[in-house]
Amino acid sequence: MIIDSRYKIIEEIGSGIWATVYKVQDTRSEKTYALKHFHKLTNAEFYQKFSAENMHQITKLRHPNLLHVHDFGNFDDNIYCLSEYFDGKILSKFKFSKSNIDLLYEIIVQTCYGISALHNQNILHKDLKPTNIVYQVQDNHPVVKVLDYGFYKIGSEKKSQKINQNLPYIAPEIYT
Repeated sequence: MIIDSRYKIIEEIGSGIWATVYKVQDTRSEKTYALKHFHKLTNAEFYQKFSAENMHQITKLRHPNLLHVHDFGNFDDNIYCLSEYFDGKILSKFKFSKSNIDLLYEIIVQTCYGISALHNQNILHKDLKPTNIVYQVQDNHPVVKVLDYGFYKIGSEKKSQKINQNLPYIAPEIYT
């Protein structure tokens, strides 16, 4: 299948409440990306939840510990999000032992750097959990990417904030 006459699906990476994520290849540049297709939301429903301004702000973020979002587009009656493809392990599969405590420490520190970069742009992750933290080990050091950061502004009224359904992982900014 080809999405938006350009992105050839190589494989499905995962799926969630609103979307399915695919590893895709751009048929023009031959580069590999991750494409999140919000097939469970129409364009109208998507724009009720996420503004075009927030989508634009997300594409401008550049930080080594955030998965870079390149673009948003339309396919059929749905929105998709195109981001860098990062082939790593999810933190929820990390096997803790005394021998790898330094590795875990570095993963946590880099995760905090990524979250700090979001906060500096007045964005809350809203869904921080081990499955949204991916890492690779290169030369005995981790390279960490925070995924699925939300489109949620800091400073919104508490009454309008909604807690995500992914308990027991709640971003502390949401809960307080």
